[in-house]
Amino acid sequence: MKRHNIAVIPCFAAFVLIMVSVVSYAFTEADLEKLMKTKQCQWCDLRKADLSGADLSGANLANANLSGADLSGADLSGGNLSGTLLRNANLKKANLSNAYLGNANLNWADLDNANLNGAELSDAVWTNGSKCKKGSFKECKFPGIVF
Repeated sequence: MKRHNIAVIPCFAAFVLIMVSVVSYAFTEADLEKLMKTKQCQWCDLRKADLSGADLSGANLANANLSGADLSGADLSGGNLSGTLLRNANLKKANLSNAYLGNANLNWADLDNANLNGAELSDAVWTNGSKCKKGSFKECKFPGIVF
């Protein structure tokens, strides 16, 4: 009988680990509600959230996790996205004009037809994994390359 009890513990532990990893891939509903009501959501978990077409102009999303989020067509103009994780995010046709993206992570993000006029990208990780140099506005300027 004791052998059966010993086998149950590792199986239960594996089940718990699987459930925790599954749950960790979704955004927090409370964070999404907070963002939509206040446009203030620093350090929020918004992974894979559908924010397509949302009016987030002037929003403070500093250090938020928006990895894999759908922000296509969203208005993020004038927003604070410093330190924000935007890995694999869909930013097609998003308005990022005059947004602050310093130290943001845009690795593998889709910026097709996104408006980056006036956007600051200093020290941001660009879509290809390279870091933008200080003074990068509208486009990522890479260290060692003279424009």
